[in-house]
Amino acid sequence: ACADYVSRDATNEQTVQMTVAEASISGALFDLPAGELKTAFGIFYKEDEYKYRPDAVLQVGCPDNCDIQGFNASDDVDGYDYNTDLYAELLVPLASGRRWAHSLDAVLGYRWSDYASVGGVNSYKAELLYRPVEAYLLRGSFQHAVRAPSVYELYEPQLGPTVFTNGFNPDPC
Repeated sequence: ACADYVSRDATNEQTVQMTVAEASISGALFDLPAGELKTAFGIFYKEDEYKYRPDAVLQVGCPDNCDIQGFNASDDVDGYDYNTDLYAELLVPLASGRRWAHSLDAVLGYRWSDYASVGGVNSYKAELLYRPVEAYLLRGSFQHAVRAPSVYELYEPQLGPTVFTNGFNPDPC
């Protein structure tokens, strides 16, 4: 009876589906004294679907003692999100074939992302690529990046204080 009380068989089912489409164009626009001005432009689309079905013994409010160590009780989760991104990048050669620089390039990048869940956000970067000799490359950059919540994080059930603590605290919103 004790072994039956502490042993459970449980199977959770997760389904994750991602659809991605992207179109881009890149190449040299024209020549500068230090080399070709290169660009890349594109559009990116991504769709995420997430479904989670906990076993009956792991569902919130199950009738029989549902406290299984290491698993949080959960309801079914169904989530969907999508985003469309437009991006551009520019590589500007500043110096080439000099005694002090095999090459020196500036890279500028910009991305606008429109998420169904959080709206429009901007990301950008500025880099310097310095190659004193052909074998070595030094890179310095400044970037502003945005991380939108995953589809699971968006639809994760809020279960209150009964959730096991594992170092990850769900977003209270």
